[in-house]
Amino acid sequence: PGLTRVLDDHGYRSAAIHPNSAAFWNRSRAFPALGFERFIDGASFAPDRIVGLFTSDAAMTDRVLEELPDHGPPQFLFAISMENHGPFDWRPGLDEARLAALPMPSQLDAGGRLWFGNYLYLLDDADQQLGRLADAIRQRKRRTLLLLYGDHLPGLAPVYAQLGFKDGGEAKHEPVPWLLIDSASVQARRLD
Repeated sequence: PGLTRVLDDHGYRSAAIHPNSAAFWNRSRAFPALGFERFIDGASFAPDRIVGLFTSDAAMTDRVLEELPDHGPPQFLFAISMENHGPFDWRPGLDEARLAALPMPSQLDAGGRLWFGNYLYLLDDADQQLGRLADAIRQRKRRTLLLLYGDHLPGLAPVYAQLGFKDGGEAKHEPVPWLLIDSASVQARRLD
């Protein structure tokens, strides 16, 4: 039992999209076992759409939008992005000028700046694509819900060790943020 099967009972089509290897975590078998009709894996993404180490969030957003027609049965898409996933200690091919322009906390040493800089660079890309996706769903005729969440904090142990958290807690006790956008809602509100 789960969300995919509940929505299936209500006439939804479903697909999982993850631009990584289908064999990793046995996803080629796990997603169908969870009730997804289709699984779109890394083999469906062009190799020239890689930023750093992984498929770009722009390529992921393109694919999500391709999968959302305004006609036909309702859809449940579960998309797992990769561009801003660790490791952050090595990211080939990033724009050096853009990296150098990122704001950095003065408390970070060279290693912390490297990790945090790579993270912020890729986070900026993720934010741009979230905005693009949110704008696109607001233009749809069909009501659409977009839920964005992280399943864990980014792997930034050297940064956490040097900067800590505002509440003084440890990384393993920090919550991950989530965001829900309803294309039918014009009123924004915040719930913590």
